[in-house]
Amino acid sequence: MNLARVFHVSPFSVVNKIFYFILFVIFSLLPLDRSFAAVKSTKNPNSAKACAICHFRWVDTFFVEGKGSDLVEYQSEKVVAKPEMCFSCHDGSVKDSRARVYNDSGHTTDKPPPAHMKIPEIFPLDEDGNMQCSTCHTAHGVQGGEGSDETIFMRTSNRASDMCRKCHPKRDGGIAAGNHPIDVTTKESPGRLLALGAAAGGERNRIVCETCHTAHGSPYESMLIESAGNSTLCLDCHRDKNIFTPDGNRKPFHAINIAVQKAKIPGN
Repeated sequence: MNLARVFHVSPFSVVNKIFYFILFVIFSLLPLDRSFAAVKSTKNPNSAKACAICHFRWVDTFFVEGKGSDLVEYQSEKVVAKPEMCFSCHDGSVKDSRARVYNDSGHTTDKPPPAHMKIPEIFPLDEDGNMQCSTCHTAHGVQGGEGSDETIFMRTSNRASDMCRKCHPKRDGGIAAGNHPIDVTTKESPGRLLALGAAAGGERNRIVCETCHTAHGSPYESMLIESAGNSTLCLDCHRDKNIFTPDGNRKPFHAINIAVQKAKIPGN
């Protein structure tokens, strides 16, 4: 059928009318899309975005409607950053952190701090008063820029083990308090310890808490970088105190790392 002859217009006019009709249909539907988006925005806008990967309770079914689904029971607990949440990514699927935060020992979680310890407010405990990964770490609220390598995902800067000192101030007293001195040393930081994960203090040969200890991934006692049971950790820095020279000759020092045969060692 010749549409131009039926409507008594030129073919060009018919094409124009069809074109403008299509434009009318397209633009008439746009306000509907906007209104639909506005309705959706009244719910939680992040429920289908990356936030809900960790903030599972923010899914609209839980957060807005206050009920569970056919697949998952209602998530009433507000806490998100339990160790299980952190380990769901730090298990080798995203970054192979298992040797540091999963397989070996690290800072205590799922337990309250000792009664004598005062935890600063910037380090939040969970609803039960227990320490969690989120006590020291956070995915939000830490400014970037220069020096952000010391604060990334941390509640505050950990330069020179400052975070350790905030909760453990009594370990910062040096020899007078019965502790190994920190912040000053005349000895060079051993490359072997640095390779094992020991932290340098920012200044040349500066000893800090994390020169000997680590919050994650220690297979040794007291979260040490290396075991002190056979004095290996001590001798890494105090090599001159080893009872044997590199060629095997004995120095005039008290014996270490040998089994006791004649002497009787008191239990205390």
